[in-house]
Amino acid sequence: MIVLQLIFWICLGLSVYSYLLFPSILRLLAGKKNINANTFSAEEVPVVSVLIAAYNEEKVIGEKI
Repeated sequence: MIVLQLIFWICLGLSVYSYLLFPSILRLLAGKKNINANTFSAEEVPVVSVLIAAYNEEKVIGEKI
């Protein structure tokens, strides 16, 4: 019975830490830093490619994208 209680409290503690304590710690460590600041200029924006695996979709691929 003690083992089950120990497992319960460990799981509860990890859940509380991950949903409440960790985000709070991050907010405290971040302080008043501007998180929404742009890190890239217009010339430095990275290129992003999207790869879609499709088989026999030539007729409807435009609609799905």
